[in-house]
Amino acid sequence: MINSKASSIKQMSCTRKIKERFHLFQRQLGHYKPPFVATAEPKISEMLGVKNMDHLLKRSFQLKQRYDSENKAGHFDTAKEIASSVYFEASNYLVHPIRYVDIHVALSVYVGSNHLKGKKVLQIAPNWGPYMYFLQQEFGVNAHGIDKNDIAVRYAKEHGGLNFIYGDASEMPFDNDLFDVIITNGFLDTLYLHAFFSDAQPFMDKVLQEIHRTLKPKGLFLSQGEETDQLRSFPILTKFRSLRQMEAPSGFGQVNIFQK
Repeated sequence: MINSKASSIKQMSCTRKIKERFHLFQRQLGHYKPPFVATAEPKISEMLGVKNMDHLLKRSFQLKQRYDSENKAGHFDTAKEIASSVYFEASNYLVHPIRYVDIHVALSVYVGSNHLKGKKVLQIAPNWGPYMYFLQQEFGVNAHGIDKNDIAVRYAKEHGGLNFIYGDASEMPFDNDLFDVIITNGFLDTLYLHAFFSDAQPFMDKVLQEIHRTLKPKGLFLSQGEETDQLRSFPILTKFRSLRQMEAPSGFGQVNIFQK
């Protein structure tokens, strides 16, 4: 009974500390608006050749209607081509660093905010990289990103000095055992939910194999999203040791923490 009570008190204390960190990071990320973040919308709009983000959102809505229509008709190749357009997911350009508050809590718990400097951190599908820029500027992280949106990658490199490349997550051009931490935020959910990935498991296995290959021994893989429970159905995850599934105070989803 004494041990059970002590365990319960320890768990409550841990939960309280996580919530305290969450509120601290929520303030930090919420007020983080350097020029790279503050001017992202107008500059990216200009790079995309649209008047502003409202025009981009309308264009995105039209593409999604076409995408749904092609999917229903069984034209999956056409649907995939539509979804690959830089205009398709307009909401991705509107992501603020605060969207990553839960990931940042997980990083602080499992790496430590004071131990992030110099760490090689990769985000898969970061778009223009607001959170990676935050980690690079505020914590001295060696930030990397890989994305199939060439406009977003160009903005990240030209305006943020980020080490981003255009590429496919299932065939990453990185050396083995390179990264200390690899992050995904909603990326695996998106793959799982798109209808044209009817062969989702083989593709997802390739992505997870690449994550495992490029992660250092004892490195961390953090995956945030609404559907991350579904990841457990992929046998490749047996390569990773599941540390925990952290509830997300922000409501953005859950953060699954795995170790190589």
